[in-house]
Amino acid sequence: MMVLTYGLLTIIVALILVYIWSLKSCYDYFKQRGLPGPLPAFFFGHYRILWSLPDLSEQYRRWTQRYGSIYGLFEGTRPMYVVSDVEFLHEVYINQFALFNERSVPFLMKTVRGHQVHMFGASGSTWRRQRHVINPTFSAAKLKLMSSAIYRCIQSLVNKLEAIQEKREQFNIYELYRRLTMDVICHCAFGMDTDMQNDIDNAFLHKCKLAVHDNPERLPLTKLGNLMPFLIPVLLYIMMGQMLLGKLFRAILPKRLSPEIESVPALWILNQVETIINARKQASDNGKQHQIDLLQLMLDATMRDKAKVNSVEHSAPNNARLDSKTLHREEVGANILLFMIAGYDSISTALASCTYVIATNSNVQRKLQAEVDEQEWNEDGQLSYDAVMDMNYMDMFIREVLRMYPIATTATKRECNTTTTICGHEIQKGALIQPDILSIHYDQNLWGPEDPYEFVPERHYAKRHLMAYMSFGAGSRGCLGIRFAFMELKMVLSQLLHQYTVLPGEDIEKGFQHRETFLIQPDAVLTLSVTGIMRNISRAFDLTERLGSLSLKHETYTTEMDDVFGLLSSLVMTSRSLVALVCSLTFILIVVTIMINVTCGCQAIYQIISDGNDQFCSFRGFLLHAATGLLYHTLCVQALRSLIVVVFSAQRSLQSLLW
Repeated sequence: MMVLTYGLLTIIVALILVYIWSLKSCYDYFKQRGLPGPLPAFFFGHYRILWSLPDLSEQYRRWTQRYGSIYGLFEGTRPMYVVSDVEFLHEVYINQFALFNERSVPFLMKTVRGHQVHMFGASGSTWRRQRHVINPTFSAAKLKLMSSAIYRCIQSLVNKLEAIQEKREQFNIYELYRRLTMDVICHCAFGMDTDMQNDIDNAFLHKCKLAVHDNPERLPLTKLGNLMPFLIPVLLYIMMGQMLLGKLFRAILPKRLSPEIESVPALWILNQVETIINARKQASDNGKQHQIDLLQLMLDATMRDKAKVNSVEHSAPNNARLDSKTLHREEVGANILLFMIAGYDSISTALASCTYVIATNSNVQRKLQAEVDEQEWNEDGQLSYDAVMDMNYMDMFIREVLRMYPIATTATKRECNTTTTICGHEIQKGALIQPDILSIHYDQNLWGPEDPYEFVPERHYAKRHLMAYMSFGAGSRGCLGIRFAFMELKMVLSQLLHQYTVLPGEDIEKGFQHRETFLIQPDAVLTLSVTGIMRNISRAFDLTERLGSLSLKHETYTTEMDDVFGLLSSLVMTSRSLVALVCSLTFILIVVTIMINVTCGCQAIYQIISDGNDQFCSFRGFLLHAATGLLYHTLCVQALRSLIVVVFSAQRSLQSLLW
């Protein structure tokens, strides 16, 4: 017995020594290749540092400034190249894409059976098959069909802004954007009208918030798998076993298991998606028609390809070729879940960043408004799909916002599947490539001659290196929904700027502090000022209309005096300093003086008529005096219009200087 005990202890000690030796050899990986980097901690590598950082992307940039454009880190025992050399990245994402076509995703996002994974986590033939089927759902023709649903969601946002504006208090527009983007996703993905912009307790919205904030990289099982990769197969089968048991018990005891399912956000959403898929399938079997949405397009592709396979299965000895165009039902649910989570927070965060830049840069805002006003708006106050996508300055504006404030910098990580050499560096199989996107986006050599720390949308006129801009990834595995994202961003911003001028709030800088989980997000964007997002008075007059008729572009008043008082109240509302207030009061005094003169003149004419003056006895005399009175009134009104133009121009200049 003692011999057996000593034998087991000897084996355990030997295994521990072998494991320690293997760890040491792993941590010598970059040292042997002459690459710099911070020293790894035993067993953890750099994980303890990476887990504790609230701003991982900023830390990558700080390390780049210290160690250069290529340096090494360790995710547990896996070597990771952090790269800001665009030529190196061009080899990885373009020239040698076949060797780096796998994303580095937590093993929890993968499954044992390949057809149960979404496109973000899929690799090889599974990824190519899914992309082949899903890619047409984001074509221009399909997006045009979704535009009307998006406009309905945007109108709900406008209604919310109208109500908030009346309160005259600053508010957090980021929360409104989150509700908007989830509303758009529910309409475009499922054809569901959830009214979640008014229902703040909506379950889909709540679960998506939780799912986004649950960074899979920081879950305990993910950490254990990265520290001990040899345990990943065991952990995967344990996880799959739990999922199968969950499905079994859910079928047997749905009421008892529902609280456990609802406690896991992703599982709750996936369960809802499966319910919708079942309802769609049943409706399809009954011959009912569905509106065009992402889910239906995927289901149509699944059924179409399944029918094609069945029709030729006897003549085709190998169904692999046919299966290359098939999307399995489990993959439909997984990819809809991916679309919901990815589209929800990424687009709302992009809108928040765009609004921050618009509010703090009045010159850029005026250029955007000028481009928006040039478009042809239909009678419903909407732009066509082509008009939205053809707004070039807004396109450059969005790209510049996402250059300075990228959202998903760690989602572009790649894994090497075959040992290769890039720019003189040997990359072993299993090594990771992490682009340092912030260093790339703020590189003077890539984004000059303008200062990359200044907001200059026009810099995107120039042709840049393919890897100089990575906000949406790069290469064949770049963001598939980029066209949908740009369409939604442009539609929202064009409607916003067509009706409003965005003003900065007192706490706007305090709120625009970023935190990083899986995405880089502001804390509480965007608290706006007391006037909030207000009527766009500063651009309400087109130059030709200023001298023609006194009327606001976005509000129609019944009389000229209503116009004047509306302008006066708006002018006072926009007074953000003592100087602007004095300007407003002076304007009010001048207008009141003119009104008194006009009133006195009209009263004098009326008195003459009432007294029965002889010169009005003839019709000719009456017309002469009436024309004189009308001319006097017209001159006063024209003077008033000219004065309004001058005062508004002066105030707009003051706003640019003071805000």
